[in-house]
Amino acid sequence: MLGKLLKYEFKASARTLLPLYGALLVLSLINGFNMRLEYNFLTGIAIALTSGLCFAIAVCSFYLILQRFWTNLLRDEGYLMFTLPVKSSQLIWSKLISGISWVTISCIVGLLAMLLWFAPLNWDQFMHAFSYFPQFYDQILLEFNLLNANFPLAVVESILLVLVFGAYQILVLYCAMAVGQLPAVSKYRILASFGAYLMIHWAVQNLVIVAARLSGQVVSLHDLIQRINLNLGLALILAGVAAGCALFFLLTDYLLKNKLNLE
Repeated sequence: MLGKLLKYEFKASARTLLPLYGALLVLSLINGFNMRLEYNFLTGIAIALTSGLCFAIAVCSFYLILQRFWTNLLRDEGYLMFTLPVKSSQLIWSKLISGISWVTISCIVGLLAMLLWFAPLNWDQFMHAFSYFPQFYDQILLEFNLLNANFPLAVVESILLVLVFGAYQILVLYCAMAVGQLPAVSKYRILASFGAYLMIHWAVQNLVIVAARLSGQVVSLHDLIQRINLNLGLALILAGVAAGCALFFLLTDYLLKNKLNLE
């Protein structure tokens, strides 16, 4: 059933994002070739449109993460969604996986757009820069060996950390919205959700500060790496963020399962 939910989520979001992706890539390619020519009024318009599309994709990606959860689960559509033979946790998973996927795709499309924009400007120099990649990679391996760290493992850990941290941020939003629909504050759902979001961040920040003081260490990636092996440091940070994800996922699931108050 989770697969069907994901199919529905991707299909609903694709109607908004895919046309924006296509327009951005086409305009970026046009800009790339136009930049080889003399700058003119049309080139300026194309650059402005491309910049506007980048902003629109970022805003739409964020909006869809909020809107798909809020509209589908906490408003009138929730009456239908919660009559489906699925667990509330599966509904959350479908929204979360879809949200992370679209943010990731948006970042990839943005990088590809930059490539299409700047590569045609001077293709020879672009390819020449790539010829230095093997030397650059060897130098990185040397630096990591001096740190007694594994570079490929660090890359994997870093990618996972970015994804898990993105999931953490989305789950905090979901949890705040779930708190905002509780009966005690349901008259001011949006304001209550915003307040809950701020309170969650304040509580987490203070919890981290207290934990840092108790341990006698400053919690920062730089200090952590200085004290322990890089790979182990990244693994510990990853575990901490994953624990936060689990906490807010379970709290959101509990609120939807036991305290649901639809409009």
